[in-house]
Amino acid sequence: MMVYRTTTDPKIKSSIISAMFITKDAPRMVEMARNEKDLELKRRIVSELALMNDKAATDYMMMELLK
Repeated sequence: MMVYRTTTDPKIKSSIISAMFITKDAPRMVEMARNEKDLELKRRIVSELALMNDKAATDYMMMELLK
């Protein structure tokens, strides 16, 4: 996660998003989505969270996106 927070390279961030999705790490992806300023990257995280069957992902979608 430290690399994700400190890099500004969208390609590196995209690779980290893919890795988190593959490992089904919804809690970290939620954290990344909450802190991501780049709208395109945030959309990518959210669309991958939408594919996950995970309580953290569902809670994020319900609480954050439906406000």
